[in-house]
Amino acid sequence: MKKEDLRIIKTRASLYRSLITLLKTKSFEEIKIPDICNKSNINRSTFYDHFKDKNELLEAYINDLKIELEQFINNKNDFLELIELLLEYLDKNINTYKILLKIKNNSNTRDMLTEVILNSLSDNLDNNTKLFYTNGSISIIIEALNNNAFNKDELLQTITSLVQKQKKTKTSL
Repeated sequence: MKKEDLRIIKTRASLYRSLITLLKTKSFEEIKIPDICNKSNINRSTFYDHFKDKNELLEAYINDLKIELEQFINNKNDFLELIELLLEYLDKNINTYKILLKIKNNSNTRDMLTEVILNSLSDNLDNNTKLFYTNGSISIIIEALNNNAFNKDELLQTITSLVQKQKKTKTSL
């Protein structure tokens, strides 16, 4: 794999930071490319060398966050261990994710979190169980983030309890 030029990495990081900073005070729809460029001290032509529009910038940022999360999780395949690592990661990056989740008509962040967990899960769970655990857990976590009620320990306890109840219910059927 070819390493990216340091200038490209720094430019993209600056554009990402500017976008997140602007999203603290404006909606995604209100933000214009010149706003992003001014905030990051980057020429518009440089912006367009990297991205065709702000949607592509957002998509690239979420993709880079996905790669970062996958590396953080590092191929753990036990569901509750994955959730614990996800909660730890989100706790460290809470402000970014709160901002990204507030973007209207943007399911990319939620989809990315779900995809990372599903792709990391081992094959010892059937697909319906994987979907049930993952979608339920991601919904609980996102609800907590959106309502400023994110507490990684409480969330892990809640999700662990739900998984254990589901396992008991499944075995008693």
